Amino acid sequence: MRKGLWLVFLTSPLLAAEPVYHWVDRHGVSHYSDTPQPAATRIDLAEPPLLGTGPMAVQTSATSKAAPTLPTPSHQLQLVSPEPEATIRDNQGQVRIAARLTPAITTPFTLKVWLDGSLVASLENALALQLQNVDRGAHHLHLDVVSPDGTILAKTIESRFYLHRARIGSQPKATPRQ
Repeated sequence: MRKGLWLVFLTSPLLAAEPVYHWVDRHGVSHYSDTPQPAATRIDLAEPPLLGTGPMAVQTSATSKAAPTLPTPSHQLQLVSPEPEATIRDNQGQVRIAARLTPAITTPFTLKVWLDGSLVASLENALALQLQNVDRGAHHLHLDVVSPDGTILAKTIESRFYLHRARIGSQPKATPRQ
């Protein structure tokens, strides 16, 4: 089996140089072969073939350069409070948000707090705050640390927490006696 794989790897450059022929039969089915057929057109495989057939098809290139690498963030932002999947019990809907940034930033920055996809707070040079009057239920939270020019220096992964708020005037259900 391994000898067969080596044979494929050694002959693959030779196979790429062989001509390929394409034709469509009377039923509308496309065919490809390395031997010429009546009404077949020769395809030059100097460039890789088009991948896909729709309007969003992508042309690949064997000589294309590697995708540019994005700069890795030099800072890490970690959500300390609330912990992931935590249940917070607060009837006023107060949620304490705290984060840890390593290494510490000595230049001005803004902490952006995103709750359920909406920006709910922006703090200058601070990593802790308390949200007020948050509705009860499940919430998704993530934080961004942004430089004055708008560059995101660090961000947390999205975390979910649950807020439990008792209803005003709710009475426990009476259990019937037997």
